[in-house]
Amino acid sequence: MKITGYQLTYRLRELQDQREIVSTQFNASLFQFAEEQESKQEPLELMRVFRECERKIATLQVAQASYNLAVTVEVMGETMTLHEAVKLVGGAARAAKMWKDAAKNTGRNPYALGDASRDKDHEYARRMVSVQECLEQATQTGRWASALRQAVQTANGTEMELEGLDPALFE
Repeated sequence: MKITGYQLTYRLRELQDQREIVSTQFNASLFQFAEEQESKQEPLELMRVFRECERKIATLQVAQASYNLAVTVEVMGETMTLHEAVKLVGGAARAAKMWKDAAKNTGRNPYALGDASRDKDHEYARRMVSVQECLEQATQTGRWASALRQAVQTANGTEMELEGLDPALFE
């Protein structure tokens, strides 16, 4: 079956939403008043739907992993699999935020009086990385994170044939 990363992602979200809804309804279905029997689904039926969602999600996640390993991307001159790019995005974004926060950090504790010092000798803590260097690192790391995001978005539009993928999973 020909498929894109977007198709896999969107179908996975649909199934995860359906699983969540069925899961929420399950506990409420265990006890019913006589007048609710027509309006509530049976616990056995809800569990059947829940297990079917789980099976489909697992199958699609395996297909998504195959897709992500088969598609390659180029990020700032570095070639990698889509899978690796997806895994790197989160860390790159967190690193960029850390550098940005470091640039804003004055070294002062907002809840303390005075500077960061040790009482005995009045030794003051000094900044280890300049604000300018923090800003440069934040910019570089932010560009890396953006390049990864852009590569992931572009790659997810790639259509490829995935052997053995059942079209019924998308119904």
